[in-house]
Amino acid sequence: MPANPETGVVSFDTAKETYRLQFTIDAIVTLEDLLDKSVADVGVQMARGRIGAIRAALWSGLREHHPQLTLKEAGDLLTDPSLKGGKAVELIGQALKLAFGDDAAKPEGDSPQA
Repeated sequence: MPANPETGVVSFDTAKETYRLQFTIDAIVTLEDLLDKSVADVGVQMARGRIGAIRAALWSGLREHHPQLTLKEAGDLLTDPSLKGGKAVELIGQALKLAFGDDAAKPEGDSPQA
């Protein structure tokens, strides 16, 4: 699961193909529009195990490099052994962290006081 911090791309292999996951601004807007939730709320939904949120995030993040992939096909990918056991959420989280930077992952109030 190599990640490229320069481009924000996280790659992963399935039984059939290598995929590239990247959360561009367009991907984030697509995700938020699809679920009518902020990306932060989608993250909460994924952490709670909401499969619909995981599928939507995976599909949105794959669209930049795999525009032909349908939402259903993204859901089918979740059955691949490479994405089971929380691996999909881990990859999505990694790609989102690359998109927003390390500081975006920290909740407010966690920064040290001067």
